[in-house]
Amino acid sequence: MIIEDYSLADAFYMTVITISTVGYGEVVPLSQSGRIFTSLLILYNLGVVAYGVSMFTTYMASGQLFISIKKAQMEKQIEALSDHIVICGYSRYAEESIIHFIKFAQPLVLIEREEDKIELFRKKHPDLPYVIGDGSDDEVLVSANILKAKALICAISDDSENVFITMTARQLNPNLNIIARTANNKTERKLEMAGANHIIMPERIGGFYMATLVNKPGTVEFFTQTTFLPLTPLRGPGRLPRGSLCLFHSCVPWGTLWSTRLRLSVAATSERAVLSWQASKN
Repeated sequence: MIIEDYSLADAFYMTVITISTVGYGEVVPLSQSGRIFTSLLILYNLGVVAYGVSMFTTYMASGQLFISIKKAQMEKQIEALSDHIVICGYSRYAEESIIHFIKFAQPLVLIEREEDKIELFRKKHPDLPYVIGDGSDDEVLVSANILKAKALICAISDDSENVFITMTARQLNPNLNIIARTANNKTERKLEMAGANHIIMPERIGGFYMATLVNKPGTVEFFTQTTFLPLTPLRGPGRLPRGSLCLFHSCVPWGTLWSTRLRLSVAATSERAVLSWQASKN
């Protein structure tokens, strides 16, 4: 328009056929200045295209495209969850909990900020969702759909982080069942004030477990078998599967109970056998 005194339509047409390299021909023969401008326009267009192709190739080669697609799918998967478990911190205790939840087909989401631990988690559990970030951050907890979660497990080794995570999660979801880990007796009270429902000390539980194995080995074996083995849930009224016992609304094979060598008090009914006992809490 300025160099060759083209109309708006002619200038637009010439620009399009030049950039697209179609080359139908000039509307009006170009002057020397017009040819220089057109040459620069073509070189600029080639540079833009080359840069775009190189960036797309790098993006594909590094796997970022597939990571972005996987992240979008994972976000949709987390948004669809309800009554799930959120685990903060990938550790040995968290891994044991994850294995247990997988056996019972319970949905879960992991929150971890360290990339190497996330990579280890992805190798062991490629189908489970996760969120990269700090569990004490409101946005990270919301990304894990904490508002619809059933429980939160704080499995981080740092007690102060567990306190902050517990406090933040309690503010976001007042009905959340929070289980926090601690390694110090002094932190136990702080976790209670922060809103934890249950506080776990691995050393205390380990010592109690070993002492009970000495004093009451049958009890430990019984609860281990009935707690850590997958059970068949009973859905509504129906006949009890043959060769099994109704326990906590689930079916346990008789062979499992017989192996514990316990004498159980069983009340038989017309359709099922019911195991009942009373436990007192000190």
